[in-house]
Amino acid sequence: MDWVTQILYFTLQNIIIIGAGMAGLAAAQTLQQAGYAVEVLEARTRIGGRVHTDHSLGVPLDLGASWIHYADTHQPLHELAKKLELPTVVSPFTALSTCDQQGLTLTKPAIKNYLHFFQHCTSKGQLQQYLQTNQLADASLGQALQANMLTYPNQSYQTLFNGVQLPKKEVMLLWATKLFESYYGEDLDKISVQSILSDENEFISNDLLLPQGYGQLIENLAQNIPIHLGQVVSKIEQNQEGRVKIYTPTKIWEATAVVVTLPLGVLKQQKVEFLPPLPAAKQTAIATIGMGALNKVFLKFTYCFWQPKSEVLTWLPTETEDLHVSFVHNHQFFQKQPVLTAYFGGEDARQMEFLTNDQLVTYLLDLLNKTYLKKKVELQNYLVSRWTTDEYSLGAYSYLPVGVQPTVFDDLAAPFGKLFFAGEATLQDYYSYAHGAYLSGVRAAKEIGANYPSEKPYFYD
Repeated sequence: MDWVTQILYFTLQNIIIIGAGMAGLAAAQTLQQAGYAVEVLEARTRIGGRVHTDHSLGVPLDLGASWIHYADTHQPLHELAKKLELPTVVSPFTALSTCDQQGLTLTKPAIKNYLHFFQHCTSKGQLQQYLQTNQLADASLGQALQANMLTYPNQSYQTLFNGVQLPKKEVMLLWATKLFESYYGEDLDKISVQSILSDENEFISNDLLLPQGYGQLIENLAQNIPIHLGQVVSKIEQNQEGRVKIYTPTKIWEATAVVVTLPLGVLKQQKVEFLPPLPAAKQTAIATIGMGALNKVFLKFTYCFWQPKSEVLTWLPTETEDLHVSFVHNHQFFQKQPVLTAYFGGEDARQMEFLTNDQLVTYLLDLLNKTYLKKKVELQNYLVSRWTTDEYSLGAYSYLPVGVQPTVFDDLAAPFGKLFFAGEATLQDYYSYAHGAYLSGVRAAKEIGANYPSEKPYFYD
């Protein structure tokens, strides 16, 4: 092609990214560094998506993503944190303080031994044995866990703990279930055992916390990226002229190609129209991949009246309760601040969104008062997340339901014409994780590079 055609071809190679969350910003940064003209459209009035560090209580508090999971030399967000020299704190999640409903604290040896027992019951070997014994292709994690724990002989159960007295197995099963529902973001009765057996996650190391907030990573990724806030996309149209039109209330945008990072919850509600319609395989993936729920209630007190060295506080639940808190995270442990965060997972997370702030705070203060009767509990302020009713997320993160093949994540990720897809629900190996979202954005950028070479567009021979 002649030089005029070259200039026209390459200068028209503009890429629009829909969504300024982790995936969208990773895609934008990767493309910009490769020489592409990029713009990001974000529906919210802030960047970050489901990464949101709030400072309204005078402390950096992460309403969304909190941990750098599986931190090692290959985890991209850990590498970015190290590059930026951000302070981090190791989160072993083993310093637990657990009380019953009367406020009596279980001994540390009892909890330690029980966690080992729980890990044994959820090990790949035990889960695989459960499927084989019952001749099942798949089952729910909750179903397998219940069978493995409750069928364990009572005498052996007591012997396992060397005489340490524990509540009955049914109570401890419910306690462990609620604890891990905050990890999976869904009731364990919906989580596929096969999704655990097929997980060969290579990022195996310590989990880290960022005392100054996850938002630091987002702010770095967003540097020098043109981002347009308040741009709620209603339609994405691939036309016969070879361009893509993106419709928002204020403007019709055009691009050579588009990276779509809409959360799975938004895609499920069909809030954005695609013309032509998305392929059947992609629509099936959107319908079948699960969108989990996780919410937090932050309580800031005038001083720390609890055990400052216990990273995690939990309470033994009762079956008669309508609402169960998964665990309470102690910010004194990693921020040196008198803040406690209550986590709710799965149906509990959805249910708590229908309660008022006052009802939630009262419920949590009642729990604390049972344990710390002799302390004067003075609440200074609070903060509540509600991700499942947030119109721009409609959930927390994805999970694989029972009977669904993990290839559905690949179907959701597959390019469609000039549309490329990214987000935590588009990466089979690391779905649900923030680093999965990041990696998916980089992947989408590379897919665009393979289809629309930049050739460093403003430099010609």
